[in-house]
Amino acid sequence: MFKTRLCVVFCLIRSALPAQVQTTARPADLASALTIAGTETASGLTWSQEIRQQPAGKVLRNVQVMTEIPAERFMAAMQSTEASLGVKCEHCHNRDLYRSDEKPAKLTARQMLKMAYSTNQKHFDGQDRITCYVCHRGTTKPETAVPTRAPASPKQPPAKLSAEEGAKPSAEVYKNIQVAKSIPAGRLMRMMGVFTIVLGVECDHCHVEGRWDSDEKKPKQTARKMIQMVGAIAADHFEGKPQVACWTCHRGASKPPRSVREAPSAAGL
Repeated sequence: MFKTRLCVVFCLIRSALPAQVQTTARPADLASALTIAGTETASGLTWSQEIRQQPAGKVLRNVQVMTEIPAERFMAAMQSTEASLGVKCEHCHNRDLYRSDEKPAKLTARQMLKMAYSTNQKHFDGQDRITCYVCHRGTTKPETAVPTRAPASPKQPPAKLSAEEGAKPSAEVYKNIQVAKSIPAGRLMRMMGVFTIVLGVECDHCHVEGRWDSDEKKPKQTARKMIQMVGAIAADHFEGKPQVACWTCHRGASKPPRSVREAPSAAGL
């Protein structure tokens, strides 16, 4: 189960902006996961310009993750936490001793910031696709459970499988299966249905109906990469445990917003 994870960020289909608010993503740094949803400019600082530009690890005590970014940007990240998780400073910090590591949430925050950064580097070519807001949406515990809804039905459904076929590995029953090869073929079809709920799409979002083995649609190719990414994140950051759910990021949208400003509701949709 999720414990107060400050940045759980994983998607099945790539994290990108809605077309109405699409911008060019810049290279991510360790602060990006927070500042994108909050502020890029810290407020209320009384530091000199020289201090603002010094590495955070030199200006502040017990900084262990964002050590090399400018101290001013470090503070912008701290001030951006509420926008993503809906919490105040004391959620992670002892206000009388900010350098203290006594609160577990602070230790988790470090792990999640490193995870967000490494995910952007490894799976998104260093672009800032993964943010704390993508998963948290203003809460400390991201949603993971897919709502109970009817999945989309293909207009040209594949042939029904016999019980024997349904028990075989998917790769033995269907053509061009490149991920999830070993799961039972019958389960694969149920999984496809869940994806339509998670992404809020019809089957033809990824597939050419009637030619299910076709790779001509880009979302299908992206889906494969994201399925592999979910597995890699579990292995790299959660000791192989499946702590990630597609719904956490997508929640019925094919392109998760990186901040409330990029959410469909913000665009009047």
